[in-house]
Amino acid sequence: MSTAYPDKPVYIIDDETFILQSLSAVLRSDGINNIETISDSRKLIARIMEQQPSLVLLDLTMPHRSGESLLPEIKEIYPDLPVLIITGINELSTAVECMKNGAADYLVKAIENSKLLSAVRTALSIDELKNENRLLKKSLLASDEGIDESFNAIITEDPAMISIFRYLAVISRSKQTVLLRGETGTGKELFAEAVHKASGRSGEFVSINAAGLDDTMFSDTLFGHKKGAYSGADLTRPGLIEKAAGGTLFLDEIGDLSAASQIKLLRLLEKSEYYSLGSDTLKRASCRIIAATNSNLEEKMKDGSFRKDLYFRLASHEIFLPPIRQRRDDIPLLVYHFTKKAAAELGISTPEISSGFIESLYRKELPGNVREIISIINREVGSCGGRMTAAAGEEETAISAEGDSSLLFPEDLPDLKSWSNILVDEALRRAGGNISTAAGFLGISQPALSKRLAKRKLEL
Repeated sequence: MSTAYPDKPVYIIDDETFILQSLSAVLRSDGINNIETISDSRKLIARIMEQQPSLVLLDLTMPHRSGESLLPEIKEIYPDLPVLIITGINELSTAVECMKNGAADYLVKAIENSKLLSAVRTALSIDELKNENRLLKKSLLASDEGIDESFNAIITEDPAMISIFRYLAVISRSKQTVLLRGETGTGKELFAEAVHKASGRSGEFVSINAAGLDDTMFSDTLFGHKKGAYSGADLTRPGLIEKAAGGTLFLDEIGDLSAASQIKLLRLLEKSEYYSLGSDTLKRASCRIIAATNSNLEEKMKDGSFRKDLYFRLASHEIFLPPIRQRRDDIPLLVYHFTKKAAAELGISTPEISSGFIESLYRKELPGNVREIISIINREVGSCGGRMTAAAGEEETAISAEGDSSLLFPEDLPDLKSWSNILVDEALRRAGGNISTAAGFLGISQPALSKRLAKRKLEL
């Protein structure tokens, strides 16, 4: 089942059946398949009020009601609805009058298909961006709304990360490209998969890592090849673009693309067209493209190793994913989640996690971010003997005493209330004053610790 594009239909209004059919065919050839044709101009206004379209292609000269009379009425009801005039009247005065009345463009019916498609694509892109802006404003105003469940696989309570979830959820249904930027291990592919899930696209999520691919390998992997295209090409093989039809194509490490591959990718983004290797048959791409990189693209553009025009095509929506050092409060959540997961995979009981283990991760720089934390946990779970004390290279911070105790007790024991305050103070010290992290050390919820601290403050 192919994905309907755009989400809201394109209305074509003309009294000539041949024109309706030919315009529809041109749009469908470019992947614009959500089309409704109307031959009786008297029905247009009622239809718009039933189902608001994304775009109207309007003829001027029609029986019953002319396009010239319909245009101002349409713009009065829906000022933001783009209307393209497509007419046989090639008169400057008529064109000027239509533009004054709010037409997005004025095209004569003898226009080349490429120019028609360019005008339609431009109008649809503007409409999409307007819709995204409206949804983003709504999302910001309704910040207490739940997060799209498509992002559940990403473990975080960080406000900046939650904001990214909300932004990506809003733009997920757009066909605009997304560029995810961030250090290694920040979860770029995980975010791309979440956007694909939130988009509701019927096609697959297909991933390709561009690092290490020369131009021939990149072209063959992406575009596929025809039988006999080169030595060893014994069978025709479709590319990943075709596999991702109606879905999402994720291009990782695009900062490493060769100059020749960059040109081919740019052409794909500009035209949504490509040729398989060894074939002269033009194919159309119907997938949404999400790209990612950990490269400094600004430096690469400066030294000429990455094309500026390609960057602007890729970065319709550009997202910077924060490294773990900017969201250290997520470390306890990540540790608990991935420790449990690692133990389940090994078929063993989840080991006890000491505060010293989490504190040792706080002290590490973690240049590999979440991926490095997972690697540390996987090593520790299988060899910790049931208790994770400190990450590799770190010493346990608890004070050892004789026997099984990890604390040294004074001769005169304090009462329970005093011990409780001492324990809370130590947890806050180790957490650097962060209440959420301290609560994790103590094995209680953040609200419970906040309530305890507020009560203690009142008793002072």
